[in-house]
Order: sequence, then structure tokens, then C-alpha cells
Amino acid sequence: MDMSKKHTTTFDQFIKESEESNKFDLIEKKADGTISDDEDEREEDLMANVEVAIDDLIAMIKKEANDIGGSFRSPGIESRVAKLIKAKLQKARL
Repeated sequence: MDMSKKHTTTFDQFIKESEESNKFDLIEKKADGTISDDEDEREEDLMANVEVAIDDLIAMIKKEANDIGGSFRSPGIESRVAKLIKAKLQKARL
């Protein structure tokens, strides 16, 4: 293996190259450099709504898994559901 061709990119180099090539088009503010007046409030609302939805999903998963497999098989069902959720989150890049 030829180690002389090894290339290490620093974080600063990565950011510079990304900006130059427009690989990342992150827009976190308006064109004039400001953010929305209600951005913080909307983010808090989003976080609260997502938390409630996750809690509801977890409760439904536990109930349905227990209804399907009882106390003996429900842990395996819950594990498969967790793997599905993780795969979906990875695919969505969340």
C-alpha cells in the first residue's frame, strides 16, 4: 500500500472546498442576513409537537406489540420496530 498518496483534509479545508463547490447550500437566514421574527417560537412548537408524536408512537408500539405477542414476544417485536424507525431516520438523514 502506497502511503505517500494518503490525503487528509482538515475541517477548515473541507468547509472551504464545500463552499467553493457549492456542495452545501445551507440557508439559515433571509437574504438580508436576518432571521424570521417567529423562528424561535416556531422551533419550540415543532419540538413540542414532535415530542408528543414520539410519545404517542411509543405508547402505540408498546400496546400493539403486547397485544400481538404478549409479554414473551413483545420485546422482539419492539426491537424490530426500533430497527425500522432507525433505518427510516437514517434514510431521511435525521
